[in-house]
Amino acid sequence: KYMIYYMYEKHSNNNFNAGGKARLDVQKILESHKDFLPIIYNYSSDNKITNFKSMLTFFSKCKKIKKGDVLILQNQFMFFRFSFPFIQRLKKKNIKIVFIIHDLNGLRMNRKKTNWIELKMMDKSYIMIHTDFMKEYILNSVTPAQYSVLYIFPYLIDCTHKSSEKNFDFCYAGNLSKSAFLHCLPKDLSTRFCLFGKGDNSLIQQRFFNYGGAYTSDEIPFKLNGKFGLIWDGNSLDGCVGISNDGINADYIRFNSPHKFALYISAGIPVICWKKSGIAEFVINNKLGITIDSVLELRDFIINDDDYKVLIKNVLEFRKQVISGQLFEQKLYELLNINSKKSASV
Repeated sequence: KYMIYYMYEKHSNNNFNAGGKARLDVQKILESHKDFLPIIYNYSSDNKITNFKSMLTFFSKCKKIKKGDVLILQNQFMFFRFSFPFIQRLKKKNIKIVFIIHDLNGLRMNRKKTNWIELKMMDKSYIMIHTDFMKEYILNSVTPAQYSVLYIFPYLIDCTHKSSEKNFDFCYAGNLSKSAFLHCLPKDLSTRFCLFGKGDNSLIQQRFFNYGGAYTSDEIPFKLNGKFGLIWDGNSLDGCVGISNDGINADYIRFNSPHKFALYISAGIPVICWKKSGIAEFVINNKLGITIDSVLELRDFIINDDDYKVLIKNVLEFRKQVISGQLFEQKLYELLNINSKKSASV
């Protein structure tokens, strides 16, 4: 018999951050399995010393995990160099370490040392990978014990709320101060967009954007009012390129599955993404939206009602698996080689 443990993270979440929403939703799904046992980690977003002490406490609690048991981890701190020896010690005890990747910060921010630690940590681990491109990147350097490709994160919502009318051709949700490409949009195209997120007043006023407001991650799926949701990053309209002020490389979108993808699907709207992004092939194969080389292509973009109805039908059908967590559960079972909730511990 083996037991399945998971890190239960207690922290103050930024409700305007879709990434935090993804971690909490995964945690809710894990928590719904009565046979999965939580090990609490107290996270403080403001105090590194408190976090370090919490990490030591967390690993101390992990001493009860026995040979053959499973430990599921999903927070970024697990990739910090300080946690490396603890993870290695657990592996030597023949404990199965499962990493649910939310971001690879070494790749995301071009940090070689962080990148090496992240990859080394995943060696001989069980990992939930974003896309096929991320899979190739990881497998080129390490050999995981097992892996599963997720493609899209869960986005749990209250389905009793009513969705917004789709009054705009396109919408974009995100941290507007980091979305430099928006400053490049010509007026004739920007007027077809509605923006959502923490406001950049100068951007909204100067570029003639319509602004829909900032909402919590649970509220925003019901506020998005575009017929399509744009997934883009960087400082250019011609491909996702450039480095943000906080060092994030837009090229990272070639590998990851943005949480924005799950947000738009949960809102019931098709997506528009870069042709070279990690999710592009998945979007096309599942008829969940369109892909483009340049945002300027949207200037002349028109879709007839029949084609749009096909996209909406596919999105709404796929949406059921995203907002219920069903798809994530399926991938997790696949990774752990279990058949159902009832066989969570064997």
